[in-house]
Amino acid sequence: MPLKNSNKLFEIIANKRFLDEGKRLQEADSILKLEIENCEETTLVKSVIVENNIKVDCKIVIDPNSNIISQECSCNLRKGCQHIAATLFEYSYTKELSNCKTAPTLDSYSQWMEGLKQEISKSKSNCKSNCNNIYFRLSIKSDRVIITPLIAKKQKFIPIGRKDIKLIEADSCNNNLFKTFLSTTINRSDTEYTATITGIDFIKQIICSGKALYKNSDKPLKVINDLKAEFSWRTNSNAELYIKAVNNHAYCIDISINNRIYFDNNGGCGVLLFPESITYDAIANKNLFNSSEAKNITDKISNEGFYITPPPQITVSSFCAEKVSANIILKNIRLDECNRFSGYAEPKISKTKSRSTAAIEVYFNYGKYSIPYSESHGNEILHKASANKFLSVERDLPFERKLMDSLFSVGLIGVNELNNFSNLDKFSVNTMVNNTGNECDFWYSFIFETIPELNKRDITTDISANFIYFPQLFNNIKIAIQKRKHSYVMSFFLTTDSVDLNITPSLTNILNYDAIRQIPESEYTPISINNKKYFVDISAIRKCHEFLTSINETDGFSLHKHEITFSIYNRHTLQIVLDYFLPPLFMVDIDKSTIITQSLKNNLEKIKNDIFCGKLRPYQQEGVSWLDAIARKKTGGLLADDMGLGKTIQILAHISNQKTANQITHPCLIISPASLIHNWSAEINDFTPSLSTITYYGTDRILKQQYFSQTDIIITSYTTFLKDYDFFIEKNFHLLVLDESQNIKNKDATISKLIKTLSAEYRLCLTGTPIENHLGELWSQFDFLLPGLLGNYSFFNRNFKKPAATEKNDNYSQIRYKLLETVSPYYLRRTKDNVLKELPPKNIITRRITLNEQQYAIYNKTKNSVRNEINHDVLKKQRKPDSINILSKLLRLRQICCHPVLADKQLTQAESSKLNYLLELLTTLLSEKHRILVYSQFASMLEIITKALSAKAIKSIILTGKSKDREKLIQQFRKGKADIFLISLKAGGVGLNLTEADTVIHYDPWWNPAAEAQATDRAYRIGQKKHLLCYKLIAADTIEDKIISMQNSKSSLASMLEKRQITQSDIEMLLK
Repeated sequence: MPLKNSNKLFEIIANKRFLDEGKRLQEADSILKLEIENCEETTLVKSVIVENNIKVDCKIVIDPNSNIISQECSCNLRKGCQHIAATLFEYSYTKELSNCKTAPTLDSYSQWMEGLKQEISKSKSNCKSNCNNIYFRLSIKSDRVIITPLIAKKQKFIPIGRKDIKLIEADSCNNNLFKTFLSTTINRSDTEYTATITGIDFIKQIICSGKALYKNSDKPLKVINDLKAEFSWRTNSNAELYIKAVNNHAYCIDISINNRIYFDNNGGCGVLLFPESITYDAIANKNLFNSSEAKNITDKISNEGFYITPPPQITVSSFCAEKVSANIILKNIRLDECNRFSGYAEPKISKTKSRSTAAIEVYFNYGKYSIPYSESHGNEILHKASANKFLSVERDLPFERKLMDSLFSVGLIGVNELNNFSNLDKFSVNTMVNNTGNECDFWYSFIFETIPELNKRDITTDISANFIYFPQLFNNIKIAIQKRKHSYVMSFFLTTDSVDLNITPSLTNILNYDAIRQIPESEYTPISINNKKYFVDISAIRKCHEFLTSINETDGFSLHKHEITFSIYNRHTLQIVLDYFLPPLFMVDIDKSTIITQSLKNNLEKIKNDIFCGKLRPYQQEGVSWLDAIARKKTGGLLADDMGLGKTIQILAHISNQKTANQITHPCLIISPASLIHNWSAEINDFTPSLSTITYYGTDRILKQQYFSQTDIIITSYTTFLKDYDFFIEKNFHLLVLDESQNIKNKDATISKLIKTLSAEYRLCLTGTPIENHLGELWSQFDFLLPGLLGNYSFFNRNFKKPAATEKNDNYSQIRYKLLETVSPYYLRRTKDNVLKELPPKNIITRRITLNEQQYAIYNKTKNSVRNEINHDVLKKQRKPDSINILSKLLRLRQICCHPVLADKQLTQAESSKLNYLLELLTTLLSEKHRILVYSQFASMLEIITKALSAKAIKSIILTGKSKDREKLIQQFRKGKADIFLISLKAGGVGLNLTEADTVIHYDPWWNPAAEAQATDRAYRIGQKKHLLCYKLIAADTIEDKIISMQNSKSSLASMLEKRQITQSDIEMLLK
């Protein structure tokens, strides 16, 4: 639609997105009301717009120069929004239509065409050569001209888009024409511009340019000679005559009452002429004539030189049928609301709203002739048997009236009795619609109650394909549960012999919009799907609704727009479904082979094999049987036994069982920290020497790739896997084992993302500490093992991680139970206290050491400084404390507790009370023949201890992250080269078996008690025969005291392996 001289109005819409959205609202008839009040100096425009079922009111004041004086919208934006834009589009459209009130005459159009020919000739001589690449294609749709600008490229015409505008900037001739086009365009995209033209001036300009193409032609449109209209006589159903214009070779558009412009299929444009003896209005309105009048009109038209067929000879014969019956057709019709605009435009425009309505058509069958119901009360009725032959059929009025009375009595009414619809003249009196108000209830009653009664009276019914109501009742719903990778997809179906319809989207809409409350209390209720309504047992719908509203994410369900999913590994969730949807109301269709019907821990069987050389303890045999059950189900499992309970040999025994059963068709891949590769290799040599093994590590590893397919076990490190990811991703593995699987605890880490893409028949995780800091670490590991078991991360975070992190959570026990219930089939953890009754006692001894005056003064000064820094940061940023930043500041205090020189290298003369105590303790322990492990998280502290011991001529071995030959250092301690082994917490906290030691000293405490326990278990494990002493050295009245207090206060949380973030209260307690 054009917006002539109105571009100025839209300058207030700064955001183009709002302009486009406003255009969409206006075209979609979202403007319910538009009022224009013309005052002396201004125009007030008011509108009511509906968007997403919400009404919005707009007011705009415009001056005579099309300047916006004020604007106001009731939406949140208030002004410059899509609603203001829509109102301006509608105002401009209405204003232009009001300027098109009179229709041009024949002379004006003849003059127009003559002038057009002259302008074409003139424009060709003035057109510059650089204008030849721009063309305009004209097509016609619904009495409108659609114009699309084109660029000619390599003998092809390509629609102009925004990216092409720069190509025509230098073209002065076409640039002006294109600017005119842009002022009228209403549809723009990056790839194409189109314009709907409601006037002829711009069409004239385009044709004059010699660049107009018609429809699919590649030749410019040309003005051709005037064309005389041709006519033919036709007969209606009442044997009456009317004239029809027949110019089949020309496509015409109506631009006036008396004449038409036409385009032919050869790229020509001209005027379609009519005779003076009959008006176009008489033809358009199908004026009726008798035979005598028809002959006179025919003579006049012929005398004016126009072609017209002779009037036909009509014959009427009598007919009486032996049998009379009736037929009712159920269908949908479209009713158009009254036109919003009237008057003549160029071309004529009518904007309407159309709605689809259920209706019936009534026909009476007289013999082989089907005659529509008529309101005529005569005993005979005319029926058109062929073009000019009619039958005068004798009617059975009592039969007709009885049927019609039945239809009227149930609430039907003739569609021609309705008001406020503009297209009622399209329908005959035999078309009837519901007049009761309640559509669904009426058509349910009509289809399933009225029609069966009518059928008993020899009245048949046919149902059109477009009829909105499906003519069958659904007494039950089929629940289909299908496997998709790691999930079940749950769908609801209506099923009959002819229908298998997924209604899940409709059910989720009911859930979202709570429409279930508006469903009438009747036996059946309609569900709308794909423009069709299906009547379903209300009890089944209510049951589905109850299910959808009662389940929640903690039950393992994930609700999406068009489907419901839950993990195939969650037996609890599947059982909820099977217990809820019972026959006869529901039919459940599921592949029973995919169901894990019992706990894997109760599905154990012992496999004998000659490959495994070791002897398993009872709990280890139970663990191996659990691993074998996981392999049979091809699921996944987390073996989280305490440190020292033999997770490695359980895996090796399981792999040997797989080998014995001929299940291994691809290699088993074990990924572990680099420090544990040699330990794995040694264990394989000891317990499964017959299994072929490759240690894929080091600079020579590439040479080993060729042997992968013939190998039983491949061992590699996490770092090597990352380096050679492109190689590993191309391989298939029988089993994928992650040792110390806390390495993938960070879901966003590259290692976590890549390792989850590997292909294996099933997966296992090994760790003594599945969670070190928070529950999200457990989610990441199970996302690797069994994707979907714990839902997506946002669901897990919302329902488990955050609630569990709240220290005073009333639902803590319920959350813990729900989580354990979900993972229990795939999670196996045993502690030493439960399974190793033969282990000697372990004594934990805490020694609180008072700092000397100098060291304590340094500590207090630093503590005050740290407190001020933290308070300043919190106040300055006005937000919660930054845990990472705070921990880095608190680190200085912890270093001073160990030795002041760790925090300040200039304090070389300062003494450490804790170091002095340690040296005295070590001297005593050595005299009692103890062998000792000393742990600290500070490698620099271990170097200070080494120097202090050397000064006393005491031998020691040190292992830190910088140590190169880790295995050599371990063997030196085992062989007694030294009785003190100094180990950094990170370097030696995992993967070591040091049962030769009988004493463990933790020089400094760590935030996470699990890390300390893990380090202690290097000595307190299978093979330990001596009483184990575990010393914890704590600097009294310092942050170390506070750390121990925090660990104790959160013992219940630590038992679930969960720790919250540092809060303001924690900071105050630590710096007290």
